[in-house]
Amino acid sequence: GYKTNDVFINGNYAYLATDTNSKEVVIINLTTHTEVGYFNTPTNSDATSVYVSGTKGYVTAGFFLYIFDLSSQSGSRPQLGSGFLFLGLATNVTVNGNYAYVSLASSIIELQIIDISNPQSLQNTGWADVNGTDGKRVFVNSTATRAYLATSQDVALKEFFIIDISVKTGSRPTIGSYEANGMNPTSLSVVPGNRAILV
Repeated sequence: GYKTNDVFINGNYAYLATDTNSKEVVIINLTTHTEVGYFNTPTNSDATSVYVSGTKGYVTAGFFLYIFDLSSQSGSRPQLGSGFLFLGLATNVTVNGNYAYVSLASSIIELQIIDISNPQSLQNTGWADVNGTDGKRVFVNSTATRAYLATSQDVALKEFFIIDISVKTGSRPTIGSYEANGMNPTSLSVVPGNRAILV
């Protein structure tokens, strides 16, 4: 009954980022295949991405990153905090440690780094400006020293970037890039063997 824009699996639960204004995140029990909980953002923007780390959920919608409580998966989940992404529309979020990494569209930058250590006071700390197209998807390595970013197609610009995020503040440099040769990327992953998969 709704469009799903992203899925995150954690244990026996699936978290769906949807375009439903009353349930931007829907929580599915994978054992019973039933909806057991949800999170409703305070705005009507569609959820574009969802991520779960520990007992917290993270969802991007419009210009905002929201953090919600997952100490339980049942019923309406309360909001813990939110941050305004003043530089663009959020397209994807991933979390590592005390930082969230958000890809941005319609922005002068394509990646924003956010300190999430205090959910009630999120702080934009760093960013990356790799080219002029929209950020689509971001992947961060386990040590949080590299971010891998996919951007939308451009005939003159590249679509895949490796960014040095060993420092989380200020402008972060691009240390590698790749021309996707006509592909308009929608997602990416990095797998063992030092390989990136761009789709």
